[in-house]
Amino acid sequence: MAYEAETQNDSTSIEFELEGVVVIDFATGIPTPDIRPIAIPAGTYQEVEVEIELLDESDSPSVVLNGIYTARDETVHPVRFEFNSGETFEVEREGTITFTQSQSTIAEITFDPSVWFIGVTAELMANATKDVNGVIVISETQNSNIFDIVADGLDIATELEITN
Repeated sequence: MAYEAETQNDSTSIEFELEGVVVIDFATGIPTPDIRPIAIPAGTYQEVEVEIELLDESDSPSVVLNGIYTARDETVHPVRFEFNSGETFEVEREGTITFTQSQSTIAEITFDPSVWFIGVTAELMANATKDVNGVIVISETQNSNIFDIVADGLDIATELEITN
C-alpha cells in the first residue's frame, strides 16, 4: 500500500509505502496487520492518493474468497475464488484538501464480492467442475469461464473514496 500527498504550492510532498502481505477479512473489513491508521500531517493539499497493489509474485493467489453456492435444488456447494494478479486499486482526490491536526480521514477501498458474481448464471455454476474435495474452485485455470466474469466484476465493482 502506498499513499502520496502534495501541498498546495508543491513545496512539500509526502509519501508512505508499506510492502508486505496484508490479509483482509472480507466479513469484517479488518486488515492484519492493521494498516488503517496512517497519519497525514496537518496542512492543505492539492492531491491525495492512496494505492493498493495486489501481489502476484508467487503461486499463492493475492485474493482468496471462500463461500457457498446454493443450487436451485437447494444443494449447497463450497466455492473458492482465487485471484492472482498485480492489479492496482487507487483512490485519488484532487483539489484543495485541508487536514487539521486532530482530524480523522478515511481513504476507503470497498470490495463487494456479491457484485463480482452478479454476471454468473445458475447454469454456469451448475456446470462448474469441482476439485477432489468437492469445492468449486474459480481461478484462471479452473472454471476459467466463470473466473473471467468474476474478475471483470471485481474491476467494475470496487469503489474508491476519500472522505475528510
